Amino acid sequence: MLLGECFPYGPVCSVHLFKYVWRLHVKTVLGVVNINNVKNGLLLLRPLAEAFDNGYLIFECKGNTLVARWLGGKQHDHLLISDLSNYPWKSNENVQQDQQVILRGPFKGGVKCFKDLDGKALTFKTDVRPYKRCLAFQATQAIEMAVAEGRINVDWCSGKNFSAHSPAAANIEMYYSTIPKEGFIPNHACLGDGDTD
Repeated sequence: MLLGECFPYGPVCSVHLFKYVWRLHVKTVLGVVNINNVKNGLLLLRPLAEAFDNGYLIFECKGNTLVARWLGGKQHDHLLISDLSNYPWKSNENVQQDQQVILRGPFKGGVKCFKDLDGKALTFKTDVRPYKRCLAFQATQAIEMAVAEGRINVDWCSGKNFSAHSPAAANIEMYYSTIPKEGFIPNHACLGDGDTD
């Protein structure tokens, strides 16, 4: 969805926006019955999914477009997507040989580094869109962590849209605030806009 390319099944994974471990509360918080609702996920190449899950990759809502933003900071601007051993988050480096070839890219548009993803829009083959409220919530949590770790400064957000104004967005924030924090648990939620989520 981010690289705009098709890959074999192996190196691709789906990412829940509202965490799977919270599935018993999905109806109360999101108003849907199935945690695996396609609007509650993104289909990404595994390294991109890891970056998203760990608060290094977020999505900004620009009108009807969802644009990737890299929160790696200058120290990770040249981090190659294929460089699993140097990811700043814990990664499964045991990637099969055929998948390593795929990760070495380059991908469409010359993407080789995570920083190259900054400004790229998610692409969709249908009219179904992910819950913006979940993406916005994940973004606010990731930004908070990136500022605390010194990867970005507070001015980084200036002119960018990472907010949601729907009751469902407030439900996500309220729910998340009840969960004991054992470190950052991203991949779940960014805020979205009202009924269009």
